[in-house]
Amino acid sequence: MVIIDVENSKAWVDAWATLGEVYYKDSEKSKTLAFPAGVCLTVSIGGHFNGGAGYGMMMRKFGLAADHIIDAQLIDVEGRLYD
Repeated sequence: MVIIDVENSKAWVDAWATLGEVYYKDSEKSKTLAFPAGVCLTVSIGGHFNGGAGYGMMMRKFGLAADHIIDAQLIDVEGRLYD
């Protein structure tokens, strides 16, 4: 699931959403907003932010994708939710 909030320039992205889905939803909602992430569209966001850090074409000017995460919810192996 990808929800783009154009008014506040924020997005809520589930971990299993792919980078391609994020780019697609972003382009549907706005022609001026962008996200500094990678170029491999089939990588999931969870893996992209966690391990790949989000290397992409806009990295030099805007930093890594991981630099733009403002909140995350994690579930451990015991089922405990961390926010």
